[in-house]
Amino acid sequence: MVLRKGTLWLVTFSLVLVAMSVAGHVCAFGAESADGKKIIGFAGPPHLGGIGRTPLAMTKTGAGVVDALPIDGVIHTMSDNGNELITNRYMNAGAPVTYDMQRSDVAAMTDMGLKRVTENFYRINVAADLTANWFDDKAWERILSNIKSASRAACDARSAGFMLDTEQYNVNKPFSYMLQPDRMEKSWDEYRAQVRRRGRQFMEALSSSCPGPRVLITFSNSYVVDDKAPAHIMSMGLWPAFLDGMMDADVVAEFIDGYEQSYTYR
Repeated sequence: MVLRKGTLWLVTFSLVLVAMSVAGHVCAFGAESADGKKIIGFAGPPHLGGIGRTPLAMTKTGAGVVDALPIDGVIHTMSDNGNELITNRYMNAGAPVTYDMQRSDVAAMTDMGLKRVTENFYRINVAADLTANWFDDKAWERILSNIKSASRAACDARSAGFMLDTEQYNVNKPFSYMLQPDRMEKSWDEYRAQVRRRGRQFMEALSSSCPGPRVLITFSNSYVVDDKAPAHIMSMGLWPAFLDGMMDADVVAEFIDGYEQSYTYR
């Protein structure tokens, strides 16, 4: 692993979130990070849309308006050709995501003609609909197929990288060992090893069409460090194993801890 200092990234929610690049590899996905600061608008261009801001919606705003904003890029979602948002579907073993579903948004992003706002990140909600058992190989085959479709779409859309939203929005909390259905049969160490394996597979799929991705993560290891509880009872106690697995993959990449818990800083 080749470590490097990363750019200082400022990710705008409704406030400003500081995200430092951590333990990354040299980046080959899109333009390599330059020295200085990058300001990335979360959920699309500020004041021009909400959480569901897609490339198709951005085209209605117009490249000139987006390029005039004081930002370097946006985090965008993808849709089923302008219909249902597919942000949550990637990690849902029962909800296939194909490249064809994303063609309209891919074309919108490439044809938009953005000249300055080009550090655009492709959003994947990792935990929201992840209900598959970590040990279910068949379910994970379907999830990894979805991630490979995302990789191809992100590459063709000329994305600067991926934004992984790791917030566990639903009652199901896949990174909580205490909520695993078979934790009485499988130990904490068994789960950590399996989650790490899935993290490696996930990263291999994520980089399958575009090697060297930047990976911006909303709640990452900094969030876990802030939690003083023992890891096996933390709500995100299994997340570090997943990230370790991502870093185990034989992939050149840059990992950026988005530190979303700074959302409330003033």
